[in-house]
Amino acid sequence: MSSRLFQNVREKYGLAYSIGAGHSAYVGTGTFDISAAVSPENTAVVAELIENEIKRIKAEKLTPEEIERAKIQLRGNYILSNESVGARMQTIGRTVLLDKPLRTPEEVIEKIMAVDTEAAAEIIDRVLDTSTLTVTTVGPIDSAEGLFSF
Repeated sequence: MSSRLFQNVREKYGLAYSIGAGHSAYVGTGTFDISAAVSPENTAVVAELIENEIKRIKAEKLTPEEIERAKIQLRGNYILSNESVGARMQTIGRTVLLDKPLRTPEEVIEKIMAVDTEAAAEIIDRVLDTSTLTVTTVGPIDSAEGLFSF
């Protein structure tokens, strides 16, 4: 609810029932997605607002304050997730399956807190590569063509 997309599209303009971004990481690949539940008549304007946010974050990157807030939130989420034995076992199992080194909670938190503006900017440039953009719509939309001008 604190994301730029949520604050702009849902809170400021009231154009989406829900909106958010997420990722799925795999060995050597992955996806980054932005999803929004909107009325068909709001699709084009919400797409424009999403495009504007992508352009803005690519141009301006994240501020040190935004990065600090994100690190604190991620650290808190990580600590809370470690309170569940099942979640810890899933993390360990995924780590072993991906042939990655097992890290202590302290090591993970140290890595989270080490993220800086340069590291975040590098990820933004890599993940928000609009040349690989794919648009999918579900519902009474005739076409997604032309929704984005990247």
